[in-house]
Amino acid sequence: MRRLLLSVMAGALGWALLAPAAAFAQFTEANIKGTYISTYNLNLNDPASAGLFVTSAGLENAVHQIGVDVGKGTKVCPNLTLPSGISASDIKTVATGLVFEPGDVLSGIMQTTYDGAGSVIGEADFNVFKDAGYSEIKSIQKLNAVNSGFTSRICGGPAAASLDSKRCNVCASTFYKTPPSPPYNCALQYPGTNGSNPNLGGGGYITSHEESVSTTTPPTPNDISSISVLHFYISAFGLCQQAGSFAQCCNDPTLDMVMHIPQVNNPGTGGSTIVTQSFGVVGDPWGSGLVNSVLSTP
Repeated sequence: MRRLLLSVMAGALGWALLAPAAAFAQFTEANIKGTYISTYNLNLNDPASAGLFVTSAGLENAVHQIGVDVGKGTKVCPNLTLPSGISASDIKTVATGLVFEPGDVLSGIMQTTYDGAGSVIGEADFNVFKDAGYSEIKSIQKLNAVNSGFTSRICGGPAAASLDSKRCNVCASTFYKTPPSPPYNCALQYPGTNGSNPNLGGGGYITSHEESVSTTTPPTPNDISSISVLHFYISAFGLCQQAGSFAQCCNDPTLDMVMHIPQVNNPGTGGSTIVTQSFGVVGDPWGSGLVNSVLSTP
């Protein structure tokens, strides 16, 4: 009886020791691979979103700088072609005068492709909803010649420019005489934080697999140890002909907004399992809110 009891106890102890190893299986960038469709809803300039990350790489700053660059015409943006009835000074007036306040919302949908090695490319469509009426001469829609909201190219990680050589060369050293520094260089891998020195730029995505942070919430385990850093280069709405963004058209890497997305991934069992769904929370100073992503194409 004693021998049998000890055997049962030993068996139970063995499973107890094995269970954490299975639950905390190594989770790496390779587990996040494929094309994901994401929806997001952010509060703009929400005081509760104050954080440690870059404040200058937000939507408002990017739009203001677009106004400054476009306002200088073809001297700064040589491929600029404006539609009838809209002048460079019109766009400058609207863009530089735009201010986002608590109550204003940015929402949209994006498609991102993760390469399984830390880099990501994609595109996004989004709309801005202001908690105030527009006036005819200060309508944000005047910035958008086609009245359909903003579009943006997404880049991040060291391989972004090679994954999309036409639209992501804005973050490659070959596009500029000197490569842009953080936070405007999406080719710099995001290394996370180091004590009191938070990373202020970079791009792509990482997982903190060495920390093995995961839960075993039914029906499948979730892993919270990943973060995506996406660079949004606002598209040119046809104003810059073949250029894929204002950053390319105006040769200005600061026409960029950066979004940091800490994520809960499902499943998160490690091994070769690919994440099928993730839930993210944006907490940048320029915007805060939720991002939900679903795997579309492995």
